[in-house]
Amino acid sequence: MAHVRVLNHTADYAVTIKARSLEDLFSGGLEAINFYCAPCKPENLTTSKKYQIQIEEDNLEDLFVRFLNELLFVMEDNNVIIYTINYDKLSSCAVEAEVTALSKNRTALAGEIKCATYHNLKIEKKGGFIEAAVLFDV
Repeated sequence: MAHVRVLNHTADYAVTIKARSLEDLFSGGLEAINFYCAPCKPENLTTSKKYQIQIEEDNLEDLFVRFLNELLFVMEDNNVIIYTINYDKLSSCAVEAEVTALSKNRTALAGEIKCATYHNLKIEKKGGFIEAAVLFDV
């Protein structure tokens, strides 16, 4: 499981994610999104929907930002909040996953994120961890 820390930022939403694996890093990105958008996870996901995500990029930074923006697109386009990710494939250049989401109508919303940005984006390996800093436009 990733450790997500919210940073003080005047106009946007900034977080750092400390993870032991790529899977934890990407799941930590979803955790950061949900912390801002829907901090209360509903207990009953029986009416959930599933969506497929497939992305290929040249490097990890592009893949991570595009993945976060794809999550945000699925959420906005389908009026849902994504709660779980099951990875079929995950490398530094590709991700294939199935996400489980619940209708926003059944979820208490806190805020809305427009997109993940490249501003001050950093992904580094440090002491057995992957550390990322990402800024979201809200």
